[in-house]
Amino acid sequence: MFINNVTADGNYIEGLGSVLSPKLMSYGISRALGLNFIDNEFRNLYLGNSLADNITNQEYDEILNNFLNFDFKNTGKDNKKPFDIFFDYPHPDKVKVSGINKFLNIKKRDSFFWLFQNFINKIYKEKYITDLKSNIDNDFKSKLYKDGKNIVIHLRAPSDADVTFAASRNFFYGSFDDSDKINNIISQLEHSEKSKKLNFHILSTGSKKNFRYLDTLFEKNEILLHLDLNIVETFSMMVHNDLFIASQSGLSYAAHLLNDKPTLFPNNFDMGKKKVYNNSLFLDSRGLLYRLDLNNKLL
Repeated sequence: MFINNVTADGNYIEGLGSVLSPKLMSYGISRALGLNFIDNEFRNLYLGNSLADNITNQEYDEILNNFLNFDFKNTGKDNKKPFDIFFDYPHPDKVKVSGINKFLNIKKRDSFFWLFQNFINKIYKEKYITDLKSNIDNDFKSKLYKDGKNIVIHLRAPSDADVTFAASRNFFYGSFDDSDKINNIISQLEHSEKSKKLNFHILSTGSKKNFRYLDTLFEKNEILLHLDLNIVETFSMMVHNDLFIASQSGLSYAAHLLNDKPTLFPNNFDMGKKKVYNNSLFLDSRGLLYRLDLNNKLL
């Protein structure tokens, strides 16, 4: 049995990505090990860009629980393996492992991430997590997307939920260097996908004046800037697209776990040393793809 206690509590400011990522990872591990999965609802999440003014935490949690109402499958009903895992987040040092501990010879603090790293290829191959993508509403597509291929770029900006805003998060935020990086990846994709109409969507938060360094790109390319969308629309766009370019963000990582198509990551992507699917691609410090064979189409 795998008991998932991933939630926020009153003493932590946790955004959706910080809580959803380990929830999905927990489910993937349980499927890979053939264990029953017992989930926990979202509680006390950071409001962020909420869906309405003056919304309460309880109302926000209810909206997210309905929006992310995953069809978790319990496949371990007849499983007789003596594994019992309890994962409590945001207190990873409290992970309790019995039965499996001697078998894997691991430390309690590292047990959860170690498990996921060892089973991630099976989790992706068997579509344990990506099959949940169909649970994410995509009704927004008719009003936000255009004909052609829609590429979503997540520019993770600082928020009140950050204890610190590490320098590594700045790969895609707030400087002329970022303009060069975004221009490079757009140019490279346009060159490799000459026969297709590409629409680029930038998701971020804050004032439009913070993105003036991208003005020349807006003039030259089919780029739409989406600022301060509510979390439902934001996450839906990050999951339902033709190509996703991630930031150093828990929300980006959660979208990656659900996405069955390649994700492009910054070369400094870390997020607690979380593993990514083997169809992922990485951008170098200039925003160019490593080892991209331009004869191999991404879209």
